[in-house]
Amino acid sequence: MAYTVKQVAAMSGVSVRTLHFYDETGLLKPAHLGANGYRFYEEPQLLTLQQILFYRELGFELKQIKQILGRADFEKAAALQSHRKVLQKNLTRTRKLIETIDKTILHLKGTKKMKSKEMFAGFSVAAGDDRFGEQTKLGDQKLALIQEYAHDFLDMTNEKASTLAHRAMELDDQRLALRHKYYNVLAKALPAVLVARFFQLDNQIQLVVDLQIASNLPIIEEAPPK
Repeated sequence: MAYTVKQVAAMSGVSVRTLHFYDETGLLKPAHLGANGYRFYEEPQLLTLQQILFYRELGFELKQIKQILGRADFEKAAALQSHRKVLQKNLTRTRKLIETIDKTILHLKGTKKMKSKEMFAGFSVAAGDDRFGEQTKLGDQKLALIQEYAHDFLDMTNEKASTLAHRAMELDDQRLALRHKYYNVLAKALPAVLVARFFQLDNQIQLVVDLQIASNLPIIEEAPPK
């Protein structure tokens, strides 16, 4: 069965714009184009998109994913087994954290006393750095993109410019998604006023970071009069 790009976007949660970008960069080509020029996807393409999303969940960049999927020895079944191991590890940690929550609730209610060391079961040292680690990674990717743009500025082709623009928009989408994700987390634990203040400060910091990144852009000067 063939699916249009809109149908694939609806079932996968990947935007139409991103699917177009995946096609343009060769990461995910449609099965065929219709007479009207529309993209159509079939099961092999859906399975490839699934792999892309799994690797994205694990923090891989698109360039890395393309290299992995393009390897001659790449096998979907083996990759799925690897994904399962990672997810199983995360699931085990999540269950442990839920157990810690349940024990803490009983402790606070006076039903069952909790040992001090049990209060920290399931936490990892990096857990508190997740948001800032993800944000730093996005900032590094944006900086690399700007540097690539600056490097190729004088010899920029339309195709290259389009690719860089799509990559920039995807990074912006990821940054927005990250803010939504952690806003919801903070909103469950803090009053809305404190969350708003936190994100106000976060915006100010991000503006400074963006200004620093923008300093890597080449200055566009007007051509001298003939």
